[in-house]
Amino acid sequence: MKPLKIAALGFAGLLAVAGLVLAFGVPVGFLAKLAQDQVEGQTGYRLRIDGATKLAFRPSPTVTLGKISLVDGSGGNSATSITAESVRVSLSLASLISGRPGVT
Repeated sequence: MKPLKIAALGFAGLLAVAGLVLAFGVPVGFLAKLAQDQVEGQTGYRLRIDGATKLAFRPSPTVTLGKISLVDGSGGNSATSITAESVRVSLSLASLISGRPGVT
């Protein structure tokens, strides 16, 4: 009976952690690097992220980037083009499952 109690406590602990992740989100720095690489590769501009990056799953999958700026990556003039305090990117779960993600 003791192994069953240990397994039940472990499962309850996992459920508690999953609930906290869904409620508050997860800090994910690797998504910031991925976003910076994608923006620079596709546009030639450098994306600079000085704030926190957070992934939340409720009510829909959402990535929040804090204190960002977009800088000309040509090397000549490094004047900031755009600055934002925070940016939220949301995906609908249905479009994610269908394979055609709709970003808002």
